[in-house]
Amino acid sequence: MKSENYDLLEVVAPFVKNDFLSELAFNIYEKKGLSVLIHIIPFIAKSTLQQIAEREYAESGFKHFEEIAPFVDKDYLNSLAEKAIQKDGIKSISPIAPFLDKHMLSQYIIEKFL
Repeated sequence: MKSENYDLLEVVAPFVKNDFLSELAFNIYEKKGLSVLIHIIPFIAKSTLQQIAEREYAESGFKHFEEIAPFVDKDYLNSLAEKAIQKDGIKSISPIAPFLDKHMLSQYIIEKFL
């Protein structure tokens, strides 16, 4: 797909059937990565976003995750953060910290430092 086709997708995304857009978005993600989807993420089904989030985390950690984090299911995001904290420490979640449950973060801090 040429760049102008991605621009067209951004324009029509709000008007396309969600399941079609989600399938298309996942295929585009597999070929071109997350950056191409930035402008259509709000229109992609939550289940597809979770699949993309799982892959993105597995491949890059939270490196570019702040672009997708506001739209990912909060419970899933929190559980992913908890795993990351156990594996790589608290600093590993800094790119997504603003999107996490504040209570979960507070509990972690209390358990670790008090």
